[in-house]
Amino acid sequence: MKKMTVCLAIVFMLFSLFGCGKNNQNNNNEEPSTECTHIWKSATCEEPKTCSLCSKTEGEALGHSWYAATCEKPKTCSLCSKTEGEALGHSWYAATCENPKTCYVCGKTDGKPLGHTTSNGECDRCKEYIGTRPASPQYISNRSINHDDNNGYFYFLFSFLDENDNEMKCDATVKIRIVNSKNETVYSKTHTVTEKDFGIWENKYYNEEWLAASIYIHDSDITPGLSTSGKIYYTITASDGSYWKECSLDISGDLPVKQAKLILPTLPKTIIEFSYSGSVYSTVKITNITYEISDDDLYIYFTGEKTYDMEGDRYSSTCVVGWKLYDSEGYIVDSGTFYSPKIAVGEKFRDEVEYAWDVIEPGEIYTLVISNVG
Repeated sequence: MKKMTVCLAIVFMLFSLFGCGKNNQNNNNEEPSTECTHIWKSATCEEPKTCSLCSKTEGEALGHSWYAATCEKPKTCSLCSKTEGEALGHSWYAATCENPKTCYVCGKTDGKPLGHTTSNGECDRCKEYIGTRPASPQYISNRSINHDDNNGYFYFLFSFLDENDNEMKCDATVKIRIVNSKNETVYSKTHTVTEKDFGIWENKYYNEEWLAASIYIHDSDITPGLSTSGKIYYTITASDGSYWKECSLDISGDLPVKQAKLILPTLPKTIIEFSYSGSVYSTVKITNITYEISDDDLYIYFTGEKTYDMEGDRYSSTCVVGWKLYDSEGYIVDSGTFYSPKIAVGEKFRDEVEYAWDVIEPGEIYTLVISNVG
């Protein structure tokens, strides 16, 4: 017990002499100071300036100075490197012909460009023209519309000219519509013209040749209308964007038309020819009638048998049939008298023709009426 008391006394004396920076004695023989001689640790983002001996603080923590999150790094303090949250992740633009896959936030790339699909011409992928672009068309000339009667189609021709008036090839789109003289639109289509559609055309009469594109329009692709004539309207846009507004050319004929129809009388039918006195001169039994329409002309073919002649069975004379042609509104558009060859009773004739010139309108429905004559 006595030894413990002595030890405690020694510890107390040492603490008094050498305690936390305390001066044991000053020059003025004053009481020793109990104030800490601080050893400061600099302030950090989260802690203020702090004494490493006594833990006293001074001022405030600096606070974090954040770098915003990026595609690959989370939000990060520029002072202490502390992080918060997660990286944003990349937002990619897809690879193109000339650029690799690229993040549109940070600009980082991944992989390689796709590359163009051609080394000379328009790239199928990006539509950019690669290599030397050909001359741009400046004018259109040599426009015409023609019809091939043997093969049944129209062909529209036109030429491109460059700035030096030289004929040239160039891809284009051509919008075409055909309107007949009855103001019916009977054809409308957009055609694609490529270099293979250009060829050399010639006019042997004038001994001329020229380079022109051709567009073929088959008769079967044109809706039959009410007129064979009209206009072709066309709008041309070259592949480089050059544009020519709608123009037109006359079509003088050959447009398909709706077929006119003829309603025939009920057969067989006996037709009487009366004499001047009113007596029956002859009779004929019409057994068949056919017809043919060519443009605006009508051909009527009669078949029949003579059944009576007042001059006797052996007497040969013409059989006579009156006819009238009515339109769909009941107006007479033509009339006439059919005369058969000279035949006797019991003799027959076949497909003897009668004409109605310049009367047929496309699409009209006509009615043929046959009647007695006298």
